[in-house]
Amino acid sequence: MTKTSRTDENIYRFAPSDYYNFYYERLATLVLSQHEYTGWPEYDDRMVPGVSRDHLEAIAASRGSVAIAKPRGVDKVVALPWVPKGSLRTINNEPAEIQLCLPDGRFWETDEWYIMYDSPMRNGLLAPGLFPTGATVAQHWQSLGGSAYGVTNSTIMGRLHNYCRQLAKVHNNINRNLDHQLKPYIVPTSPQMRTTVDTFFRELYSGAPYIKVDARLDRETFQVVQTGVPYQANEMLQTRRELWAEAISVLGITSETTKKERLIADEITMNRQEDTITLNARLMKRVDMCNWVNKTWGLNVSVNLADRAVLDPYTQDPFDGRGTPTQPAPEETDDGKV
Repeated sequence: MTKTSRTDENIYRFAPSDYYNFYYERLATLVLSQHEYTGWPEYDDRMVPGVSRDHLEAIAASRGSVAIAKPRGVDKVVALPWVPKGSLRTINNEPAEIQLCLPDGRFWETDEWYIMYDSPMRNGLLAPGLFPTGATVAQHWQSLGGSAYGVTNSTIMGRLHNYCRQLAKVHNNINRNLDHQLKPYIVPTSPQMRTTVDTFFRELYSGAPYIKVDARLDRETFQVVQTGVPYQANEMLQTRRELWAEAISVLGITSETTKKERLIADEITMNRQEDTITLNARLMKRVDMCNWVNKTWGLNVSVNLADRAVLDPYTQDPFDGRGTPTQPAPEETDDGKV
């Protein structure tokens, strides 16, 4: 077994991808947990078990849309990625025919399907001002990635990806700023005294009440390196809080303001209205899908927003002990008390 040195600092080192993965997983959990479904049929079939909420929401979030369909020859409802079949389009630029994409690379044909877009911006219509001069609808659709996934070029996870990168960058800079506050010692020493110096600093930072050292150790040779980097972690922490609040607002979740983010009542009301509109817009896409499924196949599927008690642990700013959005931190008074 390899012996780990007490001075090994690799455990404290993080790659930028570590920060990114942390925020991405947290936001992805929020996306997959926002909506609760009831009434989806379950089948005693490992290959076609039925519609899973997590699977349905994951496809919609990552690809922008998901097909709810009954494949030909399979009298079961499934939720799968899809691609257009042929170039024929309806007047709303929806594909006239689609194919369902299976994880093993095969395709299923279907005559009964409903394409659920993740949000109102996720539809078959062309975005204003983006239609290139002289291009056909098929060429424009292909330029947006529609030939691959049947969607346009923006997904909710794509937008959250940008916030994850910014959050990871700020978090990495916070740790680097903290590292620059260290004042390392420079100790000229001979090879014979190196062990003595190591023992001295190890005992010093372990809180030992007294330290025994070799009498030959000359403490006058100790020099402290001043990096001269100002402490800016507090300002960057505030930036991270604001970025996190913006990121969850993409999902329609309102974060309470802190003391440094004082807003007038009208601004708070406007922000919450915008978040409510975003939240309801994504919910209504799912309600429309459930209504179509129930009418077409005689099911009793329903969807609603998840309980805030389920989401609150994930909406709270990571590493921030000031309180959850539903329980704001206490305000500080002028004398520093709460």
